[in-house]
Amino acid sequence: MSTKRKRICEVLVSTVIVSVTPVTLFWGFAVIRNWHGQMGVGSLLLGFFYGILMGLLTMGVFIIPSAFLVSLVIAASKRLSLRAVVALLLVVVISSSVSSFLLDPTQSRAQNGSEGYFSRFEWFASEFTLTAVVTGFTAALLVFWGVLRCRRRYETVAS
Repeated sequence: MSTKRKRICEVLVSTVIVSVTPVTLFWGFAVIRNWHGQMGVGSLLLGFFYGILMGLLTMGVFIIPSAFLVSLVIAASKRLSLRAVVALLLVVVISSSVSSFLLDPTQSRAQNGSEGYFSRFEWFASEFTLTAVVTGFTAALLVFWGVLRCRRRYETVAS
């Protein structure tokens, strides 16, 4: 397989994995935090998968482009380094902040107007942004590690 085709495949697969992982992490944490043992395991798993599906359907317009940007950074990085990790973190923070700004999870725009909303940075310091950064960065690191392992294995087999 040519290098160009391999990079395209890396970007597509890592975009899918980075898109699904933050939603899965969020709903896994939400289920653990809110489970009181009264629901059966089947209902719990059904709710978990339903939450993942609804999260992707409702937030996919923000998650998928962000995941694509993260995947491009992963594809451009040759090895695990501080520079690569900082680049991933920066892309995740910017993507999460833009999504939070557009979604307005604190409803601050209605209270303070557009000018006050932008100048007060409540959208940046919201729980939504923190959750998006933590789950997105965790997903990005996991996928980056997986891509590096696959590259090493491919290079070993090709040699």
